[in-house]
Amino acid sequence: MDRQLKKPSSSLILLSFILIIGIAPLVWMFGASIWSPQGLTLLNYAALFQEARTFKLLGNTIALGMLVVAGTLLLGVPLAFLLARTDMPLRNLLSIMLLIPLFLPPYILAVAWSSVLGKRGLLHKWFGLGEPASAFLHSLSGGATILTLAFLPIAVLFIKTALAQVHVEIEEAARLEGSRGQILRRITLPLIAPAMLSSGVLIFVLTISEFAVPMFLSVQVFTSEIFTQFAAFYQHETAVAMSLPLIVITLVAMSWERTRLQDRIFAGEEAAPHLSSRWPLGGWKFVVLAFCFLLFAVSVMLPIGIIFTQSLSWQAYRQAFAAAENGIATSFANSLMGATLLVLLGFIIAYQVERKRAQYFDALLLLMFAVPSTVLGIGLIKLWNQSIFGGAVYNTFIIVIIAYLARFLILPERMFLATLKQIPPSFEEAAMIDGASTARIWSRILLPLTAPTMAAAWIIAFIFCFGELGATIIVYPAGGATLPIRLYTIMANSPESVTAAMSVILVLPILLAVFSIVFLSKYFLQKFTF
Repeated sequence: MDRQLKKPSSSLILLSFILIIGIAPLVWMFGASIWSPQGLTLLNYAALFQEARTFKLLGNTIALGMLVVAGTLLLGVPLAFLLARTDMPLRNLLSIMLLIPLFLPPYILAVAWSSVLGKRGLLHKWFGLGEPASAFLHSLSGGATILTLAFLPIAVLFIKTALAQVHVEIEEAARLEGSRGQILRRITLPLIAPAMLSSGVLIFVLTISEFAVPMFLSVQVFTSEIFTQFAAFYQHETAVAMSLPLIVITLVAMSWERTRLQDRIFAGEEAAPHLSSRWPLGGWKFVVLAFCFLLFAVSVMLPIGIIFTQSLSWQAYRQAFAAAENGIATSFANSLMGATLLVLLGFIIAYQVERKRAQYFDALLLLMFAVPSTVLGIGLIKLWNQSIFGGAVYNTFIIVIIAYLARFLILPERMFLATLKQIPPSFEEAAMIDGASTARIWSRILLPLTAPTMAAAWIIAFIFCFGELGATIIVYPAGGATLPIRLYTIMANSPESVTAAMSVILVLPILLAVFSIVFLSKYFLQKFTF
């Protein structure tokens, strides 16, 4: 009897692709670090953990993560409550404004604040405080402050969403026997605790994965040391060995979050509370409004205003464009391709997760996102810089695109996942009964219904690809430096005006993309609301 070869399923092909771009590089990297011509060896790891410096780096890394989590939650919880549950004016506008720092590369904030707190910064010029201000900036506390401003929108977004889903009836019934303060402590805060935990763990992972800000501020953590060992000293085995503690910390944090959330009670799934449930602020209304605008000014307007003011020179822009060389065109080309592939693959994977219940895809994407960018870059180099591939990927733009996919694929996937949950499967089932093909169902039902999400996901993917530095600076091919890499290379030795001009060139497309998201959201809201 002839055997018919079965075609591999789409899920298997997709799984193989994800394993190749994100998991295989890490496995290959760690495999190479424990293999020598003489066989298996753990000498690299033994030497690492015998050095006192390793434990200092470990302490600094964890301390930086905890400081940023503490700062974002201390600011994020009350801020989210003001936006979601009070009668503060301009809540919707502030909700959009306070999300902007999430799309700005954190190193841009570091560059801007160094102009204020540096040895020759504004505080030195105005008050002669250059030394103490610079000492603060180039410390764990300074790095934590910059990253708190950068990651604060994550905490606000998570907690605000959770507050909007709390059943109003629960709080209204509790008001019969308790004060607002008691309701807040005993009911509201416990219900939004899972959101606080999830946002805290995500912010912690992003912080310990951050490379550019600690490197720019000379804060000694694992990510900056890994890059130094790999790119400056060419100690590849040492860099790989130093990646292990970061991976372990990340996995422990994610596992701890999963364990803690298993038995927690989550908020409901209803729409935002009606106006009667909002807490009146009375005479404090304009005080808290002023605080919110002050926070926006510190996290967005002041940094952007500083770099824009310092760049107001044609000479500075001329030198910046000369230093950028082909970095601008390379960044746009890579980001356009990366964003397109991210949206395409993100939609397909989200469909597999939601309709086929292939939850392992989501877990793999989360793991890839949690891997520090410098570690991922080293893994990609170790895997693709092999003679068997003949240079088809290594030293080409393809390896940069792979880095984008491995880093950011979870972003469009999660966006499409939320949208697909709102589309009843019965739409597709009815079309199948009528004889519609899969291609016709996707083109006539799924794609039109997910068009707003697709547009927003593409813009967000473009923003993150355009500003990516940690993995790109390790894997970029000769002559293929992106704009963030060009900016990073001139930070230390170029005049502030040139650095500011290149920062403006980098930030301007990102801000235009953010405004496009706001415009599209309003357009689709008006177009599809009946």
